[in-house]
Amino acid sequence: MSSRINQNWVFGQRARLDFSAPAPSASASTAIDTLEGCASLSDVNGGLLMYTDGRTVWDAANTVRATGLLGNTSSTQSAIIVPDPGNAARYYVFTADGASGTHNHVDGVRIDTGTPAWTVTPLSSLTTMPPTAGFSATEKVTAIQHRNCRDFWVLTVITTGAHQAGVGPGTLRVFLVSGTGVQYVADTPLNLNVTDVGYLKASGTGEHIAIANWSQNNVLVYPFDNATGSVDVAGLVNIPVPAFPEAPEHARMPYGVEFSPGGNVLYYSVLGSGASNTPENQGLLFQHDLLGSSASVLVGRHPNAAMRYALGALQLGMDNRIYIAQDGENALGVIANPDVLGPGCGVAFSAVALPPGAVCYMGLPNLIAGPCGCPCEEGNCDEAVNAANHALNERAGRKHFTVHAQGQRPRRGCVLAFEQRDFAPQFSLHWGDGPSDQMESHDTEIIFIRARNPYRNLLFRGVKIFSIRVTPNQPLPGGGDALQLVPAEIVCFDEVGPCGHVSRDFAFLIENAVVQDYQITFEYCIEETVVVGRGGGRAAFDIKVVAS
Repeated sequence: MSSRINQNWVFGQRARLDFSAPAPSASASTAIDTLEGCASLSDVNGGLLMYTDGRTVWDAANTVRATGLLGNTSSTQSAIIVPDPGNAARYYVFTADGASGTHNHVDGVRIDTGTPAWTVTPLSSLTTMPPTAGFSATEKVTAIQHRNCRDFWVLTVITTGAHQAGVGPGTLRVFLVSGTGVQYVADTPLNLNVTDVGYLKASGTGEHIAIANWSQNNVLVYPFDNATGSVDVAGLVNIPVPAFPEAPEHARMPYGVEFSPGGNVLYYSVLGSGASNTPENQGLLFQHDLLGSSASVLVGRHPNAAMRYALGALQLGMDNRIYIAQDGENALGVIANPDVLGPGCGVAFSAVALPPGAVCYMGLPNLIAGPCGCPCEEGNCDEAVNAANHALNERAGRKHFTVHAQGQRPRRGCVLAFEQRDFAPQFSLHWGDGPSDQMESHDTEIIFIRARNPYRNLLFRGVKIFSIRVTPNQPLPGGGDALQLVPAEIVCFDEVGPCGHVSRDFAFLIENAVVQDYQITFEYCIEETVVVGRGGGRAAFDIKVVAS
């Protein structure tokens, strides 16, 4: 099951696309009005959660939730929204200003949606930001899923030189967003000039990044290690924008950039000019085969009917089609088959009509590329785990304490599934070898998580839990966290039969933990509920650690 956090797009003037159906539906149902940069994020079920133009944050009801952010509506990538890996109700909104605004470097806020008023905390009060003296900010910021499918890398480009110089020796600046917060990782000089304007994007696998290098008339592609956050500068592929034979005087300034779903084909848009609709002022769309050695191929040219910049951002959708921003128009273009080389890629301008009141400008929402989703469909569990079910259930049953997952009312007996739309197992946590057992600040406990099927006529297949974490948590001086559950990755329950239950054991390691309340959380998914369908959700337990 793929992630749904990119299901809703908010951009331009009041425009919104919803990818919940095979063909996205368009509406004019938002409060946004931005020339370029924007970002939006949906919840795990695909419902719109929040969106921003880099200055203001709105919720799904178009209510203002935060103001005064340091992005700019005329910044290429004014913002990006990143979930907090340590708290499912918290999100970071990173902003980029650059030459379009007042030279604000990457900044941001943390938003806690778990409070009625949505608590907003400046990023500067949560972490130490790296120095900016001697560097000029750019309009580029993006986020990449960490290889561990839990954390995120946030990337920006800074240039050496005067304030708002527009171009200078580029440096890639990397931050890590983890359950312990945001931390600056490293600066890596790119050893060539990078310009302010133009998109910074990542491939869906997180293994490459691309920079649309506007005034330098090229696109830069680098290998990226999404396990360490490092860029391979020596692996640069420098793609020059070809001359346009019909109009050699064309400025050839790349702006939007996007990878195909397979990651081997790159597309970039070249801005037109508002002067006229003559060839030298039209928008151009190029395709580049990253596995080949040939030059980029022109696959589309767009008339400058609106007398603006003709083409803008490129963004991959959940349907694996790339959408094209048509500046100042009531429509988007599309690349229907992005992995296909040549004309077969299927470029069509004005393919998605926007309703009255909605206008597309240069930007499309800045999204996390290839976010990890529920691992329900990543293969079957090891068959050997089935032999342990009986023993683990028996051991879990001998534990003294039982904590039921929040919001779940345990059923007595076993009932028929009847007149109910969503069926799910019930989760409980079992621990304690006696009534005096406590979780202490220096301790090792064996705990069990049990999945119970309360229905007589349903079978849950492929039950898995994942993204297991303890919050809050404290980092240890030598690395690691004070409270750890082992294993903490994907744990397979396999089948949970009618009226049955399956338990799994964990080592709960506690080292120098603060005496306070904690919460164990995990996501879960079900490959198949026989007859009914698929399901999934989230479970959480409250626990207390006392002094040793």
